[in-house]
Amino acid sequence: MLATLAGLADTDGPMSGMVDADNTGIVGYSMGGYGLVNNLGGAYNPEMVDSFLAPPNGLLAEHTESNPEFRNNLDPRIKAGVAVGPWGMNNGLWRPDGLAGITVPTFYIAGSADTVSGYANGTRAIFEGAVNSDRYLLTFKNAGHNAAAPIPVPVEVQFSEGQIGSAHYTDPVWDNVRMNNIMDHFVTAYFDYHLKGDTTKLDYFDLVPDGAEAVYSVRNGQETEDHTYWRGFSAGGAVGLTMEHLASGQ
Repeated sequence: MLATLAGLADTDGPMSGMVDADNTGIVGYSMGGYGLVNNLGGAYNPEMVDSFLAPPNGLLAEHTESNPEFRNNLDPRIKAGVAVGPWGMNNGLWRPDGLAGITVPTFYIAGSADTVSGYANGTRAIFEGAVNSDRYLLTFKNAGHNAAAPIPVPVEVQFSEGQIGSAHYTDPVWDNVRMNNIMDHFVTAYFDYHLKGDTTKLDYFDLVPDGAEAVYSVRNGQETEDHTYWRGFSAGGAVGLTMEHLASGQ
């Protein structure tokens, strides 16, 4: 895919000069996050090759810690990743050594009530185990696997009688549009920094870790000295959210 995009950018076609494949950011949700973590350097647990969770014919083997060529196959053009509820950790797909192989900056997003990918034993465990990368973890408190609403409710379901099946795409606690806007807000800033070198976007991550503890103080349209609220959020808008940061080596 990256080779194709790079080729399109080098031609006289409609994408000429618009794509810089050498500075790529990848977003992966759920099983997409499972693949993303691996592509960022998180080699799979070789003990899972013959598991019923793995693809047939030992295909997982080349993506595991036991493959000496694994790291040579990683694409250096991937400069940052966003993993939304990545699946696999709660099923033993990674061990500490595998996660330690991640060196690409990564932004993790999860719901604290995710019962599919897991939270403490899932996304948070990956976040904490990727000790050789700079990383953030945005948590939607009490949200499930659809935290951040990465997949919208299909129109066919949304406008059907009874909206049967819509629960597969929604969260019982959080509003989809609100979650998606929050994800877009941070992911845009994250990629602007890592892919475009816009250092001012780091200001969006310089915040009080728990949104409920931040102070919103604005008078006559101006922030007062007491204002510590999350940049870009209206009063009360950061309640229910937490943001954590761990630098490489932590």
